[in-house]
Amino acid sequence: MVKIIDMKLKEIQKIVEEVYPKIEKHYGYSKFFPETTPYIEYETSIYGRLSGEEDDGTFGEQSPHAEFERIDNSIILYYPKMEDREHIVQTLVHEYQHYLQSVSYTHLTLPTICS
Repeated sequence: MVKIIDMKLKEIQKIVEEVYPKIEKHYGYSKFFPETTPYIEYETSIYGRLSGEEDDGTFGEQSPHAEFERIDNSIILYYPKMEDREHIVQTLVHEYQHYLQSVSYTHLTLPTICS
């Protein structure tokens, strides 16, 4: 089994481009956010994303694997944390479930972070 950590970002994006439309089709639109489905962002770590500092992923040892950001309607994948194709799919499905949930359930003031 090839580990995603050894793969380049372009390879991860290719997997996402293949499976994410299937997830969108299967689960559909959120009744709480019906305008559009979340778009996908790629970051090395939550530290780099929130601080704006350059990070190659080494600062992100406590970084989650992904998060759903309701305010921006985005799923952020911290791609150095992705282990393999199955992990990418599971992570996308998990974060998509947060998109489908009500605002009160996911606490509008905080992003939904999963590790």
